[in-house]
Amino acid sequence: MTEKRKSGTLRKGFTTGTYVAASVRAGVMFFETGVLNNYCIVKMPRGETEKIQFKSVSHNKEWIEFFSIKDAGDDPDITNGMEIIVRIKGKNDPGINIRGGKGIGKVTFPGLQTPVGEPAINPGPMKMIFENIKELMKSGNGYDVEIIFPKGEELAKQTFNPKLGIIGGLSILGTTGYVEPKSIDAVKKTISIMINMAISRGFKNIVFVPGNIGEKLCKNYFGIDQERIVQVSNYVGHAIKYAAEEQVKKIFICGHIGKLVKIAAGLEDTSSRVGDKRIETIIKIVRKMKLNNLAEMIETQCKTAENAAELILKEKAFSVFNLMAKMISENGEKMSGGKILCRSAIFNYNGELLGSDLTGNQILWWL
Repeated sequence: MTEKRKSGTLRKGFTTGTYVAASVRAGVMFFETGVLNNYCIVKMPRGETEKIQFKSVSHNKEWIEFFSIKDAGDDPDITNGMEIIVRIKGKNDPGINIRGGKGIGKVTFPGLQTPVGEPAINPGPMKMIFENIKELMKSGNGYDVEIIFPKGEELAKQTFNPKLGIIGGLSILGTTGYVEPKSIDAVKKTISIMINMAISRGFKNIVFVPGNIGEKLCKNYFGIDQERIVQVSNYVGHAIKYAAEEQVKKIFICGHIGKLVKIAAGLEDTSSRVGDKRIETIIKIVRKMKLNNLAEMIETQCKTAENAAELILKEKAFSVFNLMAKMISENGEKMSGGKILCRSAIFNYNGELLGSDLTGNQILWWL
């Protein structure tokens, strides 16, 4: 069950990855120890434990099947209330084989975190599954796991999965295991509070990142103090305008190309419901640099910003990323009404710095 609502707060839910990890853990526990409950205590990526309730459990000597209903809390998630089925079957050879069944998307295009041909299970949930079963597997046997979202294919049509080359269903996502409620007003209020906290600690120059990936890059790559890093989610426009009101002087924008290229396009809200101008913007920048052959290659071969970045790197057109960074910074300054100086840095999923309008050793000096 998700946490109880506190007065004036929104209730968190759990990701599909959490339900899958709980089901796999409960299944392995049943085969290894004979213990079976209609719930499972699952370990979350950040160290917490949560009790995940199953709607029903059925089994025979060969397999066990867990049926769950996703609770996304107070988040308007299209998968809220979705049926999740996980079937675990024992096998004689060691190891775990995880298969996407009906309603689980399959990756058909490079540039995502999951390889082509594999079920669309992101690394975070996959790691969570293995972390929850490693200490249980003592018999030497292995297990086949099949994950089924009965309505996944239908729901996936309401997402960007088809555009990303993920066919046949939904992705299994989540880095923390929780679905954080995304009331827009609540998120913006939280961002404002985080900006105020950074200012109260003496920082007049602040770092904005979309989320966990950008924050990790800032700390590990640049050595930036975590106390001056603010996660702005999709609301970079709100964050910059609020920072300008609070007399912040400089903002360094850092993150993955997939989010930051939307700022280069001039979007103040980078959520998918507002628009997806990633490939169009990259092509526009490439054409601006008169690299027309490369632009045509991106247009015909690429569906994701990550995939386009790989192609640009392959063609050694590194200046494309630096121009993109310049556009991100210029648009950030426009959002502030000219009150804030902005600089930016763009990364890929591998943590490689693609481009910036500052060199690495200039960033800490500039801040």
